[in-house]
Amino acid sequence: MAQAQEQTISDTNPLIAIMQASASLQQAQLTNEQVNANTTELQATKLNDVYSNANDDLQQIIDKLNSKSSTNEINEITAQYNLASSKYSNYENVLSSNVQTQETQTQGIAQDQKMTVEFAMDANGVESYLGNLLSSSMG
Repeated sequence: MAQAQEQTISDTNPLIAIMQASASLQQAQLTNEQVNANTTELQATKLNDVYSNANDDLQQIIDKLNSKSSTNEINEITAQYNLASSKYSNYENVLSSNVQTQETQTQGIAQDQKMTVEFAMDANGVESYLGNLLSSSMG
C-alpha cells in the first residue's frame, strides 16, 4: 500500500511553482538592493567625513604659517601639509572606489530584478495562454 503524501499546489502545477520562485527571487533581490543602498549611503557618509576632516586638518596646518615664519618653519609646515593631504587623498580614493562599486552592484541587482519581473510576466502569459487553450478545447 502506497503511503499518502501531502501535495502542495506547486507540486501539482509547475506554473505556480515558477511564479512562487519568481516572487521569492524578486524579494531576495529587493533585500540585496536595500543592503547595497544602505552600504553605499554609509560609504558616502564616511567619504563626506573624510572631506570634512581633511579640510579642518589642512586648514590648521596652513594657519601655522604667518609673515614671520622662517624658511625652516615653512618647509616643515609644507611637509606636514603634503603628508596630511596625501593621507586624505588615499582615504578618498578607497572610499570613492567603494561607493562606485556599491552603486554598480545596486544597478546590476536592479537589472536582474527587471529581468525577473519580465520572466514572471512571461510565465503569467504562458499560464494564461494554457488556460485559454484548455478552456477552448473543453468547450
